[in-house]
Amino acid sequence: MEESIKWNYVVSRPPTADELEIYGHEYIWDGVTPEEDEMVIVSDGKTTWVDMWVCHGNDDCNFDSDLDLKEFYWVSIPKPPIKEVE
Repeated sequence: MEESIKWNYVVSRPPTADELEIYGHEYIWDGVTPEEDEMVIVSDGKTTWVDMWVCHGNDDCNFDSDLDLKEFYWVSIPKPPIKEVE
């Protein structure tokens, strides 16, 4: 049975005054992001690739490829099917 893939959409936005005080970042990711160190399938709407979501303290997270993305889609890598033993 084919499963539907649900892509997560994430966009960067300027931080609020409170977020700027807490995190000190130029932008905030708005949307559900991958788990730390999770390998995921990523797309910027033009290209699709596999990348790891990494965090470097104080919630400074981005993909390991360190591309300058303003928005992206991501989905967890599906688990392979398990063949039933007959």
